[in-house]
Amino acid sequence: MTFRNPILGAGGSTLLRPAIQSPNYLTGSTGWAIKRDGSAEFNNVVIRGGTVVSGLALYYDGTPASGNLIMSVSATAGTDAFGNDYPAGLMVQDSSGRRSQLDSLGTIRITDLTQWDNGASLSVQAPLSAFGLSTILQSATNDSPPGDAAAALVLDPGTAGTNGTAQFTSPGTGVEVDLDVSGNLTAKNIQVGTTVFAMVAVTQMDVAVTFPQAFDTVPRIAATLRGSVAGSTALIVKSFNVTTTGMTLRVTDVGGVARTLTINADWHAIA
Repeated sequence: MTFRNPILGAGGSTLLRPAIQSPNYLTGSTGWAIKRDGSAEFNNVVIRGGTVVSGLALYYDGTPASGNLIMSVSATAGTDAFGNDYPAGLMVQDSSGRRSQLDSLGTIRITDLTQWDNGASLSVQAPLSAFGLSTILQSATNDSPPGDAAAALVLDPGTAGTNGTAQFTSPGTGVEVDLDVSGNLTAKNIQVGTTVFAMVAVTQMDVAVTFPQAFDTVPRIAATLRGSVAGSTALIVKSFNVTTTGMTLRVTDVGGVARTLTINADWHAIA
């Protein structure tokens, strides 16, 4: 007996009709459908094992529609049938548009689209050429007042012989603030540091200091001695020859005693 309107072709392995579907099938809503082009739609599926090859996974909060795409996994960026854009990689977002993203290069981006008119974003990046060399967190450009300069944070563990630093900077303006693991702060208008005096049988010693960044105006200097002699009235530290680029620090034994010791002087420069 032959069906007058067959579903499958010869051998029972070829779907003749454009699709087979449940009576209640409604795209994106109810029922199920298996289409001849290889696509399918189901209401609830349990899959045990398997492999996804060049697949696109889109997750919605309720019935798929504009504005309710909450998660995507895709090899390339695109836009769904409802106008929701999705990036390459893994993306999750809430209904207000706050988005987190992980791409194939290992870059993590956390975006709050509601803060500024063109979006405020935070990204964490590890250069592939030197893993661990630095971590960069950078905001998007802000077109709203008071300015349009982005902000960035670079966490650098440093190299042999140097301290790790946290660098706060504005790539657009070049303004930078550095804080290293020893607590040394370097900024455009506030800079701090430590100068080492290795005194050998002398009553006085001068050390030239170059500021990490040049000041716009000559800064004021405050310097103190650190260590076991910090509270001694016999040793004092003073600054002189202060310019926008550096100064000289002098440690003196006010009693005229020749000293052999190593002592640190902490200094603050404020313009």
